[in-house]
Amino acid sequence: MYPLDYVRRCRDALSKVADLRFYTTPLAMDDLDDVRAALGYDKIDLFGLSYGTRAALVYARQHPQHVNRIVLMGATPVWAAMPLHHSANAQRALDLLGMSERVAAVMKRLPAQVTYKGETATLRPEIFAEQIRKLMYTPLMQHEIPRIVDAAAKGDFDPLLRVVVNTQLGDADGMYLSVTCAEDTARIDPAEGKRLTGDTLFGDYRIAQQRRACAEWPRATLPASYWDDVTVDAPVLMLSGRRDPVTPPAWADAVAKKLPHARNIVIAEHAHVPVGLSHMECLDDTLILPFLDGAELDKLDAACVDTMR
Repeated sequence: MYPLDYVRRCRDALSKVADLRFYTTPLAMDDLDDVRAALGYDKIDLFGLSYGTRAALVYARQHPQHVNRIVLMGATPVWAAMPLHHSANAQRALDLLGMSERVAAVMKRLPAQVTYKGETATLRPEIFAEQIRKLMYTPLMQHEIPRIVDAAAKGDFDPLLRVVVNTQLGDADGMYLSVTCAEDTARIDPAEGKRLTGDTLFGDYRIAQQRRACAEWPRATLPASYWDDVTVDAPVLMLSGRRDPVTPPAWADAVAKKLPHARNIVIAEHAHVPVGLSHMECLDDTLILPFLDGAELDKLDAACVDTMR
């Protein structure tokens, strides 16, 4: 992933209109506070999903007096150097799905030549594993993984290719690289990456690819204190997926330990993004909206998350 010719073209095109060193979470959250002030609000509620949870935490640290309440789904601590932990977290989720042996069996058949819509390419085992990892982000696609893997075991890669072709790169890549190259990837020791990924099917492929891309990307320099734990007095509701392949519930627990008013609710069949979950009204009507309307954290009735399938 992140082919160097693509990364360079993206960098050169964006550099004509922007200084790529100035797209970081701390600066973005100062911008958000300018928006708050311009709109005339004294305090705002924050809702963050995935990277948005880190953004919300950074905003709360920089502008605590303007925070009312915070909702975090798939908490990403500021100290979690992405993608250092991707492989270990994905392996945990794959084990919970009971798919590790079947994925490993397919990987042993690779590399293989695959053809899709007239185009032929080599599918290597590390690329197959990375695609499976990304498919685990939603309950909807987790549901599809057994079918995709079983077809691949028979030499039929079309179900996988139909999902992943033309979805590798997107409009957000420039922002993603500006943020992660400055805040995450630069802090990763390749040797530590190999150690943390050695017992997984996913290996250090993603780490190596992202570090290679970041070597081509301008990046900001942040103070060492940026990666300290965030503490804020505002109430924080945290929603975690037991099968989350990238931000496991343990991360939310770790963040919550530094917050005096936080509660982490784990949804058993949830992954990272709640696409494909039933009974979404549990999140909206029973948990999130009452919380934002002032309900106390310990008074929220979370029993309905057991109905989410």
